[in-house]
Amino acid sequence: MLDIVRKEQGIQYTPTNLADLLAIKLKYYSNNYFPEDKKITILDPACGDGSLLKSIDKYFSNYKSIGIDLDITAIDKAKQNLESTNTELINMDYLDYFDKPVLDKTIDLIIANPPYIRNTVMGAARSQELSSRFKIKGRLDMYQVFLQAMTENLRENGIICVITSNRYLTTKGGADTRKWLNENYKIFEILDLGDTKPFSAAVLPAIFIGQKKKNANNNSVPFTRIYETNNSASTEAKSYPELLSSDSGIINFNGHNYELIKGVLDASKNPKEVWNMATLEDNQWAKELEEHTKYKFDDVFKVHVGIKTTADNVFIKKDWSDLPISERPESPVLHNLISSKTITKWVQSDKKLLKILYTNKMENGKRTVIDFTKYPKAWNYLLNNKEQLAKRKYLKRANREWYEIWVPQRPDIMSKNKVVFPDISPNAKFMYDNNGLFVDGNCYWITVKPNVDEKYLLLATAVANSDVMQKYHTIKFQNVLYSGRKRYITQYVKEYLLPDIENTYSKKIIALMQSMLEEGKYNKKFEEKINYYVQKCFELK
Repeated sequence: MLDIVRKEQGIQYTPTNLADLLAIKLKYYSNNYFPEDKKITILDPACGDGSLLKSIDKYFSNYKSIGIDLDITAIDKAKQNLESTNTELINMDYLDYFDKPVLDKTIDLIIANPPYIRNTVMGAARSQELSSRFKIKGRLDMYQVFLQAMTENLRENGIICVITSNRYLTTKGGADTRKWLNENYKIFEILDLGDTKPFSAAVLPAIFIGQKKKNANNNSVPFTRIYETNNSASTEAKSYPELLSSDSGIINFNGHNYELIKGVLDASKNPKEVWNMATLEDNQWAKELEEHTKYKFDDVFKVHVGIKTTADNVFIKKDWSDLPISERPESPVLHNLISSKTITKWVQSDKKLLKILYTNKMENGKRTVIDFTKYPKAWNYLLNNKEQLAKRKYLKRANREWYEIWVPQRPDIMSKNKVVFPDISPNAKFMYDNNGLFVDGNCYWITVKPNVDEKYLLLATAVANSDVMQKYHTIKFQNVLYSGRKRYITQYVKEYLLPDIENTYSKKIIALMQSMLEEGKYNKKFEEKINYYVQKCFELK
């Protein structure tokens, strides 16, 4: 039961070897700014069972530490775990205590692993209160609040070493956090621990190390980035300190192979741009690619999200023929649906598609709900599921019918030729659709903008699937999930690059795509040629 409560509250205690890593890093940087004879004050504002403070005791000698936690059980456990008498433990909510005089700008060093709680979990009232109090816009995560509160407690030139979610590094929504960190810290180092899984929760962590200093020069920040790979490892690491002290390369850690990349990033640039953790060589390659680009996808395409029913078990099935005849929806309201489970790279496979009971139609250029009195069997089916569907109160608040799909999209546009791709995939999986398939909510789809030649869709399918664009995606958009799975979302895909469609090699690519569509199946030889021609289109060596 206790583990369930901790999970709901975003509590993830720090494993010993990761705690040691933070203490080692904090000691290394503090040695450069604090004389040996100074007694250093160190704060852990969410100390839990005391694992970070225990590591502090291993690597620091002349210090006083303060551990705060709202969980009395955790405080009691910390008392048992800590042998040193240098630590004061306080049972209190740090956010109710940080602005007390005893802490205000008196702390030399902070070591922390604050809770991971999104606003959807902490509740609307608490989220709104914290957003207003700390002037945080948009979606709120508790670590953002802790970052600001901890900064208030740090003395000028004090140093922080903190574990957070890595989302702020690589997402559009992290812009405010990137801006705030750049404006308030001299950033010493950032470590993206990727999918090394130090915690049981599905959170990919990062470590931020910085010195409290306004408007410092952060245009060359050292970074380390670690993600699982299928490549063979040449060395092995047995702990996080050993792993992070390794040179760039493939390293076996905890039975998995990881690619470790070290380099520098520019944290001082426009915060709307993600912090790009790539080597100088990779960034130079990407720059060369961009110099031989005619368009971005966003110039010629519109990226759409898929259908969101909010009741997939009612609206989507593999086989509707299993229903009683009286409830078996009529064929005009059933449509073939492509989803992340059935999508295939390049062209649609023979794999059996899902079918969706679709509730909308176009009438006089506007989307409207279908009159289901014309389809009595489908209506019987919907009535038999009314109890579940009518619980979706947001439909009623939007003056919609209880039996509607929540986000139906435009059926007239969805029926056109398009490119479909899943939102999460280990590799590129862009599929050209000329069969008018409807698209599930776990996929996105691309259509041409007005007055744009549809041949661009053929070119886009090839380029998006190519080795070139996947390398570009890896360099520029680093929001990787567990086991190498990548996000393919609007903000990334619209930044993909296109060569001139009149280029000789572009024409060859389009011809190969047309041949693949005529064959109706994947062709490895075509793929090899397409990869070669894409390189030529962008004048890559």
